[in-house]
Amino acid sequence: MPAFVEHSFKGGFLLDEPRLRKIKDIIESREARNSQAKIVYRVYRGDSYSYDTESVDDVVNEENEDWRRITRLDLRVSPKSEEAGKKSDFAFLLSFSGKEGCELRIAADDRDRVFLLFSDLREYIQHEVAVTRAIDRERGRGLQLVLSVGVLIGAVLAGMYFTEHFDPELSRQALESADVPTKLNFLIKHREVGMFTWKALVSVGVGMALSLLVLLGSTGAIVALIFPGNEFLFGKRKQRFERRQRLTGNLLWGVGVALAVSVLAGFIVWGFTGHH
Repeated sequence: MPAFVEHSFKGGFLLDEPRLRKIKDIIESREARNSQAKIVYRVYRGDSYSYDTESVDDVVNEENEDWRRITRLDLRVSPKSEEAGKKSDFAFLLSFSGKEGCELRIAADDRDRVFLLFSDLREYIQHEVAVTRAIDRERGRGLQLVLSVGVLIGAVLAGMYFTEHFDPELSRQALESADVPTKLNFLIKHREVGMFTWKALVSVGVGMALSLLVLLGSTGAIVALIFPGNEFLFGKRKQRFERRQRLTGNLLWGVGVALAVSVLAGFIVWGFTGHH
């Protein structure tokens, strides 16, 4: 009985040489008993050039530079040369697209042939290839808003940290003193000290500017930086991806530590000044 299945993977994919060769092995191992087991790779590049090849080495050896990077890769199963003139009852397409993600379609007259191959590929791709979080436009806007508010809160806490606060001990002494000039001097100094310093003003100003830029800017670059996905990790693209991951990890770690220090400093300042 004929069967047809299709599946769109939710996560963004990271496709490198070991993963592509594993997919090739899964297809060939399932199709070994069939005479129509020739895999054809169609490569689409950013320079508007595309080509078909039967060698996986041609794909993984692509330079994959920015202006001619791989933007899409389709895997199809075609009849072998001696059977090219015969009509095949088997239709197979595994597509990796930088814009649309990963999709799998299989159709054949043999239900077992369809579902066994589909099950093996779905299991592997879902757990080993399409492993990054996919962020849609609405979630991207939410993430953008959270980042903007986070930057603003960090700026305010930094401003509180750099603000000069009057010594609580001097405040206690002035309140307990019966000398009127001492109390007047305390009030005058309190008005002078309890103001923003230039460091506090710069921190708040820079934070507000960054918060506004994040809020008005495009979510695409932010989301792609934090949640990279739909990447063809061949050639130079793989090297750049690894460098970017290290840089992103260091930046996120640094921002997290700075935010934690700012929050802690804000609570410490509030603890010393909040009740005086």
